[in-house]
Amino acid sequence: MELWELNTYLTAYGDKRKYDTAYCILTGYYAAYYTNGGKKAKSPNEIIQTLYSKKQTIDDGLKAIEKIKAREQQKELDHG
Repeated sequence: MELWELNTYLTAYGDKRKYDTAYCILTGYYAAYYTNGGKKAKSPNEIIQTLYSKKQTIDDGLKAIEKIKAREQQKELDHG
């Protein structure tokens, strides 16, 4: 698999996860809306907009990788 293919797959997977999350937010909104008779149901638009406005930078990805490595090392020390 070439790098561009991997990047395409990862981008598409990320988009699908965002869509699924937005769908769950809307489902929860409508459940609350109809359960409470339309009272106190907050609009999900702000949550969904923040979901789609976040972009992960390379630095964020590197920090996440370092956290994972640190957890793996800690597990090895705990079990070793």
